[in-house]
Formats: sequence, structure tokens, C-alpha cells
Amino acid sequence: MSEHIKEVTEEAEVVTAEVEDTGAGETADVEILTPEEMTDSIQALEQELAEKEEMVQQYVRLQADFDNFRKRARQEREDTAKFAICDGLTGLLPVLDNLERALAGGKTCAEAKDFVVGVEMVYRQLLDTLQNLGLEVIPAVGEAFDPQWHEAIAMVEGAASQSGIVVEELQKGYRFKDKLLRPSMVKVGQ
Repeated sequence: MSEHIKEVTEEAEVVTAEVEDTGAGETADVEILTPEEMTDSIQALEQELAEKEEMVQQYVRLQADFDNFRKRARQEREDTAKFAICDGLTGLLPVLDNLERALAGGKTCAEAKDFVVGVEMVYRQLLDTLQNLGLEVIPAVGEAFDPQWHEAIAMVEGAASQSGIVVEELQKGYRFKDKLLRPSMVKVGQ
């Protein structure tokens, strides 16, 4: 900026000299500024420019803040919608359990064969729909016991190779997009 001030000052001195050379008796409508006045004027303009640049920077920061706010709000809406489904899924888990019990009980009765086939179709359709929404059955039998996903309700004596391995599942566990809805109730080898 100081080079710019020097250039403007030199130009002003040239213009001042030209105005003075145009004639002693003529009056000019141009206000002649001294170099000090021009420097003051330039500094005032530079200060205005700096203030305007500051306002532009403030606008850019506000725009970025607003964009971040909009992204956070969208993410919160998505999270709310995603985990609102969790409550509905949790409410349907006892229905799945009861359908599984009906299937298990119906398989022992030969007279209820057609009924069992119908219940099995309803169970499969409900489970497929819930899995399409994101419901996952937590694998249990034969897996290493994981307290994050399994709830041990008994320890069972067995082979050394089964130590810490789930040997029986008493109730299925479910998760929704890595969120635990219900742990698997299991028996673990000792």
C-alpha cells in the first residue's frame, strides 16, 4: 500500500504543477490538496477498505456458521428418525418371540401342520421386513461370549474348547445399526 501512496502522491504533484502552469490568472474548479492532505485522504480510504474487508470476512464466517448449523440440524433429524425406529422395533421383539414359540410348539402337533406353515410364513415376512429396516439378529451359539451383545445367565460345564463360547441361546438378541436393542440371553461354556 505504501507504494500506492507514493504513486498517488507523485501523480498529485504532477497534476498540481500542471494546474499551476495553466495560467496565473485563471481560476480552476479543482481543489488542490497538499501532499499531507492527500496522504490523510488515502489513509482514510485505506481504513474504509480495511473495514469493508473485515465485514466481508465476517459475512464469510457467518455463512460458514450457518452452513455448519444446517448440516448439524440435518444430522440430528436423521438421527432422531433413525432411532425413533428403535422404539418401534423394540416393541415388536416380543411379537417375534411369540411367533417363534408358536412355531416351536406347533411342530410337535401333527394336526397343526397347516397352521404352523401359515405362522411360519407370517414370522418370515415380519422378520424380513424388520431386517430390511436394519434389524439384525445377534449371532450367539458357537460364538465367543461378548458382554456387549450377550447376557450370560448360566455357566455350563463342558469341554475345555468350549470355555468362553456360547453353547445355548435362550432368547435371541437384536441390534439396529450397531445399537443394542436387546442382548442375547445365553449359556456359556466354562
